[in-house]
Amino acid sequence: MEESLGARLLRHLKEVGELAGIKTEEYARVGRKRFEALGLERESAKEKRSLGERVFELAERAGEGDVLGDVTVQALIERIRKLNAEMASCEQEIEVLSRTAAERARDVRARYRAESEAEGSAGTGGGAAARAEAGKDGHPDGKSD
Repeated sequence: MEESLGARLLRHLKEVGELAGIKTEEYARVGRKRFEALGLERESAKEKRSLGERVFELAERAGEGDVLGDVTVQALIERIRKLNAEMASCEQEIEVLSRTAAERARDVRARYRAESEAEGSAGTGGGAAARAEAGKDGHPDGKSD
């Protein structure tokens, strides 16, 4: 027996709903990570401004020679490196989240396609034979409207 239009529609709606849930979850997670990366980027820019101010301050002093030897400069450089590493980590996590969501979506589509094919093959004999017997117009007696 062939799957009814209502059953096919219901299965399709379930598939679309599940895919929408996956995409919504992905967008939410990626959005949070992008927001986190943006905060890190702003913090890094602030630290770079501080570093520039400190280097300029040291350069303006008459007695200072080695700017990179300054403890404050070294601390700022280390902080900026740490922030850059955290930003790179956020970008990697975004890639993983997107890839994982795409894989989940493929799995859902494959599952629904397999269910659809199983439903179709379970009723193949009766549906095709009944249509052939009914004639082109779908009437059992072969008459048209």
